[in-house]
Formats: sequence, structure tokens, C-alpha cells
Amino acid sequence: MKLSPVKVEWQAGRYEISITAIEEGFLKIKTTVNLSNGEEKLIQINFDQFAEIKFKNLNFSEHNYNGYIIKTPQGEYSNDFNKWHEIKVNNVWKETNICYNSFFFIVENSNWFEEKDTYQVLKKKGFVHYLLDGYDSYLEILAKEGIFDWKYL
Repeated sequence: MKLSPVKVEWQAGRYEISITAIEEGFLKIKTTVNLSNGEEKLIQINFDQFAEIKFKNLNFSEHNYNGYIIKTPQGEYSNDFNKWHEIKVNNVWKETNICYNSFFFIVENSNWFEEKDTYQVLKKKGFVHYLLDGYDSYLEILAKEGIFDWKYL
């Protein structure tokens, strides 16, 4: 699984995730995040268009051990997360306020679109597979790319 971090100014705090979904295709996710100065904040991520969500009450890293690689700030993929994260990502985050490993990802090579014939149409309409990594749970979202926003609560 190839994961490409969504570049935001926060890092998912790996805390609990709260979900509210509305039939019209609107999704609200609440979770605690970390800021570059170490402060914790509660945020709400809003998706205007989503097709499906999967919530797993499992630790993502343990459940997918050696089954994923993360895109580094240099554009390469690596499974040596600790090495590049501590040295490169945290320094860039403090300098630019952009977190290059937000624990909020787009799954680049998702097979979710192959599960249902109707999802192949969604891929053509610009839907992508998002993944929000919590502490002992994670959320997968099939939603329109770039059609989300977030705010501090």
C-alpha cells in the first residue's frame, strides 16, 4: 500500500476518532491533532462528497505491518518511517507549518475501487481513498479528492 500524506498544518494526534455521516453525502470527523509547537487541538474535518467509510478498531501499523510505504518529502517511498520522520519532517513542519506526515493519507494504489462496479465510476469522477490513522483505530474514506476542509473546535 502506497500512502501519500495530505499536507496540512497539523498531525493527527493518534487519538479517538468521532464520525457523523449524513445521507446526502456529507461527512464530519472529529479528532485531536498535534500542532508543530506540541499543542493539542480538537478539529473537525468535513467532506462534502463521500461514498463510503470503513472504521477499523485496530492499530493501523500493527494490522498492516510491513504492508505499506509512505511518501517522503523528497517524493520517494520508504518503510523506514522513524528515520526520515524525526530528522526531516519535524524540522520542515516547524519551519513552514506544513506537516509532511500528518497521519492523514491518500492511498495511491487503492484496490477499493475494484470492490464494486459502481466505484469504478467514482474513480473517474475524482474520488480517492483517504486514510486517517488514529491511535488504536483508523478510518478509511472514499471521497472526492480535495473536497474537504477542516477547522479547529
